Amino acid sequence: SKNNQLSLKVPAVRLEGNIEPFAQKLLLSSVLFREPQVFLDDKLSSETLQSLSSLSVRPPPDDPLFKMIPEIGVKLFIADNGTLYAHRAKKAVKTWQELQLSVKNFNNSAQSNGTPYQPSFRLSGEHARTKAFFNWQGALNNKNQPNGNIKLNNIPVREIAPFLASKPKEINGTADISGLLSLTLEENK
Repeated sequence: SKNNQLSLKVPAVRLEGNIEPFAQKLLLSSVLFREPQVFLDDKLSSETLQSLSSLSVRPPPDDPLFKMIPEIGVKLFIADNGTLYAHRAKKAVKTWQELQLSVKNFNNSAQSNGTPYQPSFRLSGEHARTKAFFNWQGALNNKNQPNGNIKLNNIPVREIAPFLASKPKEINGTADISGLLSLTLEENK
């Protein structure tokens, strides 16, 4: 991000596909990130996420940004063995590891070249300090926002105690949680 609230380091990347500069298209058959590291600042804001999410959908042809943002299509994106770090007291602390992300049939343009395939995703990982792990998978809507089933396993109950109107010291054990998770970022008005 421009304000460094969110940054990404990728030691190895492999891209396969076509670049069509005169047609303003970047069509990739596969993208592979090996061992990506994501760093979240403790001041991460919704404005930062909104600025990044605007890249996931190409503006309409009458928008001035239309000529600046190419059509991007990716048949298969994989991020393998990722790690998420969160800044705590000016220090990067590993929070999630063994992150695996796959996205199929992504396209940032409303004109999806007539593809009959629904964009889909799968994200999983393990907590760095506990034995908790998660799996979230589903589809991307027409604004490329994820919606799908999530399963959280072996979550220490002390982590979810505030949501249960309890104090962390009053409760012990682990929990498994499943449900539907949809992420939506509204545009600034």
